[in-house]
Amino acid sequence: MGDRTTFDELATALRDYLSSQPDVLAAYLFGSRVAGKARSDSDVDTAVLLSEEDGVARFERRLRLMNEVSDVCGREADVIVLNDAPPLLQHQVLKHGRLVFERDRAARVEFEVRAGKIYADLKPMRRFFQEALFREIQEVGLGGRR
Repeated sequence: MGDRTTFDELATALRDYLSSQPDVLAAYLFGSRVAGKARSDSDVDTAVLLSEEDGVARFERRLRLMNEVSDVCGREADVIVLNDAPPLLQHQVLKHGRLVFERDRAARVEFEVRAGKIYADLKPMRRFFQEALFREIQEVGLGGRR
């Protein structure tokens, strides 16, 4: 397919393609394309929520989706599977990304609520480690040397 560059072109191409993929419950565009900071060589950052499968099957599916989304968009694509993404990445996608496809609203909302709760539960731990890191940098500098 041809090179698709605008957000609307990418969203339409993804929506059309993903509607034929029954295991994709929802999809988001995120990253530089959504932030309006994409360069001519920027990839297409896509996050998908998949129906429940085992982790190995989801990993293999991610690799196939990366190739297929690249073909559909006409440029390199990075696809993350939200089911397996770390909580911080899930949060960033949900906060800054844009929903471009939804097959199952209930599953998407359930995932977003669960991801939000996990992110909130981990906030004190993230703060603790950030503060410890900042203290260490202040005491010994970057790289462990003064």
